[in-house]
Amino acid sequence: MSLYRVSPIPIDHIEIFRQQTNPPSIPSSPTYGIDAPLGLIASLWSAPLYLYATLSGKFQVWEALLHDIVKDIDLSEPCLDCGCGRGMVLLMLARLKKELVLNGVRTSTLPVYGIDIFNSFDQTSNSSLSTCQNAASAELLEYIILHTGTFLDLPFADDSFCLVTSSLAIHNVSNKEEKQRAIRECARVTKPGGWLLIVDLKGSVALYENTLRELAIHNVSNKEEKQRAIRECARVTKPGGWLLIVDLKGSVALYENTLRELGWHSIERKWAGMKMMYGMWPCEILKGSKPLRTT
Repeated sequence: MSLYRVSPIPIDHIEIFRQQTNPPSIPSSPTYGIDAPLGLIASLWSAPLYLYATLSGKFQVWEALLHDIVKDIDLSEPCLDCGCGRGMVLLMLARLKKELVLNGVRTSTLPVYGIDIFNSFDQTSNSSLSTCQNAASAELLEYIILHTGTFLDLPFADDSFCLVTSSLAIHNVSNKEEKQRAIRECARVTKPGGWLLIVDLKGSVALYENTLRELAIHNVSNKEEKQRAIRECARVTKPGGWLLIVDLKGSVALYENTLRELGWHSIERKWAGMKMMYGMWPCEILKGSKPLRTT
């Protein structure tokens, strides 16, 4: 059964990269750039906190989150990273999948999917090529499928992924309506029983939470566009799967609300800590499990 609801299937940048007879140079180790360079400039006196978060803290936060959540999912199933950028979380998930095979836990594993619009304004040198080079550097190409696309309209079928993640991405959507739309999309693609995990700026996470809660209660017409993006993430998450998002604090509350509207349970929103203080802008973590269907 295809994971896609569109035809033709979007281009897989990883496959194109692997087929090149003269591929671009591969770095000795993955590089991820700086998140939102203008944010660093605007952070003024708190710039050291911002630099620590973007160069070190976010890696520690996500390593701990994924180490914890893999206990609750079958990691051999497909996962999705929304707004994957140059691949920090994408590669972490791919590495965990590779370890399943190398350690003999699984003979094979389905890939982790990454999707991004690849806007270099929000992350230095953000491009599909940079992500492919990072995956090649980490020897993880065979575990990843990479598409260009928006989490406002994910190309994936409903209930596709056991885990959907997003790190500091959804807050970049221009308004409240589209942030909620993104959360609804994330929720839509999450399997029942799966998980959605988001880390984002603090002011956004409450909106995400409310959006998730509202998804099971009713669809309010004037909120549809706000919540569509999160619903797309939820739609392609498998029942029993997880959605995991890290984003700026001002956005995550919206994501949470969107998931709650979808009837999601086991939703948890919390501060990401000092390791992800982007100067004056704190981040929050949103974790939710997609309900299993009742018969």
